[in-house]
Amino acid sequence: MVAEWSRFLAHSSYVRAIEKIYVYDTDSEGFVVTPGTYTAVQQSIATNCIPFPSIIEIDFHLSFIEDPCTEIMLAQLFSDYEVLAAGRKVDKVFINQTGYISIIQQGADISNLAALATRSSSFLTTISISGNMSWDFIDMLAGQQSLRFLDLDFLAIFPRSRRLSMRGLLQLRSVITLLIALPEEVSFEESQSGQLDSLSQLTIQASNIAGFRALCSIAPNVTALALLKSSDFPEDIEEWQEFFRQLSRKCRSLTKFEASNNLLVSTHPLKLYVYIEPLLSLPLKHLILTSSILSTPGCFLLLTDEEVQEIGSRLSQLKTVEISIDAPYVEPVPTSKGLFALIRTCLLLQSVVMVIDGREIILGRNTT
Repeated sequence: MVAEWSRFLAHSSYVRAIEKIYVYDTDSEGFVVTPGTYTAVQQSIATNCIPFPSIIEIDFHLSFIEDPCTEIMLAQLFSDYEVLAAGRKVDKVFINQTGYISIIQQGADISNLAALATRSSSFLTTISISGNMSWDFIDMLAGQQSLRFLDLDFLAIFPRSRRLSMRGLLQLRSVITLLIALPEEVSFEESQSGQLDSLSQLTIQASNIAGFRALCSIAPNVTALALLKSSDFPEDIEEWQEFFRQLSRKCRSLTKFEASNNLLVSTHPLKLYVYIEPLLSLPLKHLILTSSILSTPGCFLLLTDEEVQEIGSRLSQLKTVEISIDAPYVEPVPTSKGLFALIRTCLLLQSVVMVIDGREIILGRNTT
């Protein structure tokens, strides 16, 4: 029996995006769409017909719970992508893996699939890829003149144990937003010149200060910076202060600073104001300091009313303040006095998240 595809082809022309193609179904213990399906569909249709001719967005969302991605599966995905992208003006590409990181890291290198995704269209504005990749893959992006948003989550980098070059990143002069996550074992070559003048939003996940320093050094015009630490190994507060001083000199346009995960970790009481003081010379409007995991015994938080007031007086344009660190405070704890001083000083303030000692409020004492 020969399949009749005319109705399918007529409706497929309305499809603009194909998303979450290979989502793992825990009930059936398999993929919702089997790798190779789109190739089989193309082979069943007349050669002069193109299914989904209007696609501009392709999302290969892969979920691995128990078994890693194999070379055979990767070849099927490669074939599917060729079918979906051929002859179309795709401008958004997502190849993202979810599941247990340890399982994904055992899987195949997806660099060739990622390279195909970038080679098959010169109109790309958005690229988001996570998986095991070669760092040299970044060199293949140099021809993407329309690229604005780049999200690269290197779960493992091949070849392993080598110092990385910034050469490829420095060719991406059109990128405005860069999100990059690095595995723990990487480091960067020293004395690399160049910068990305168009880059305004930068998110970095790294395991140590060297990764943050190397990537921030190429983004002098960044306005929003988020640093996420992927390990709980505490580093010297003086080293962080020096990095923040360099940051305040290099990135003078920074208006949003976020430090998350285990960036704020110490083996001794953490004097938060001393920690962030070099950043207070920047024109910050959003200051977000969060840590969801207290993994280091002995890490206590020190912050006084006077220091909260000083933060407000030096950052009077603040719209957002969030100090949400999962660590016990050492008295004196900030009180409503410090909070009210912050509110009076920062007239544009819209959101405050902060632990305070609110007993004065409960007891009805005068805190003005």
